Amino acid sequence: MRSGSVAWLLNTMGFNAVYTLQGGYKQYRNWIISLFSNDYSLFVLGGRTGSAKTEVLKKISELGDCTIDLESWAHHKGSAFGWIGEKEQSSQEQFENNLGESLYKLSASSFWLEDESQSIGKIKIPNDLFYKMRSAPVFFLDIPREVRIPHLVQTYSSYGDEKLEQSILKIQKRLGGLNTKNALIALNRKDYTEVADIALHYYDKSYEAGVNKRNPQSVFRIKSTTIDPFTNAELILKKKKEYLNGINQAHTV
Repeated sequence: MRSGSVAWLLNTMGFNAVYTLQGGYKQYRNWIISLFSNDYSLFVLGGRTGSAKTEVLKKISELGDCTIDLESWAHHKGSAFGWIGEKEQSSQEQFENNLGESLYKLSASSFWLEDESQSIGKIKIPNDLFYKMRSAPVFFLDIPREVRIPHLVQTYSSYGDEKLEQSILKIQKRLGGLNTKNALIALNRKDYTEVADIALHYYDKSYEAGVNKRNPQSVFRIKSTTIDPFTNAELILKKKKEYLNGINQAHTV
């Protein structure tokens, strides 16, 4: 009754298209949740912290493949520093609604996602979709640390040392006491390159540990010496084509 009353009110106020949903919002939520268990064909874009994966994902989209940007919907880049430069995260429910709508609007059943842990800040990737990501092929950009560090410095250094300090302290147990101390000393003298290098000691090990838990035959490493997203998107799509050709040949045999 309340929904019908509001719909009537909006109609009288001049809104041209007002609808009430059969089953209401509860039915809508059931529909959203059902989308995460659909039989999608996923391709996962991997790479260590600082590989500009989000920018590469955008270029992959521009080159014609479908993509879903989880970090964009989560308003978080995933790491302890990922909240910097982002607006406040929405609720879990709103994240799922936005993500589900994106999945529904896809023009293909296959698409790219960036490799993520299940938690992106305070947001969690829905279980059904996350399990599909963990079993999907990973196209891993293997970029040297010295190439990634300037990208990280450019991305985060302009937001203020206070936010960087907060992020360093969030991972102090994982960095260890000495590394945390050295990172804060480097931050105090505005040596952002050193801060990024120390942080990557932890993040690189953590990411490698995650990759090593996957089926080795589903991880395809693509070496690159640049952070340029267009170049790396082309390398990724070339490797994907080789992967699909291999599958087709195996089926033919």
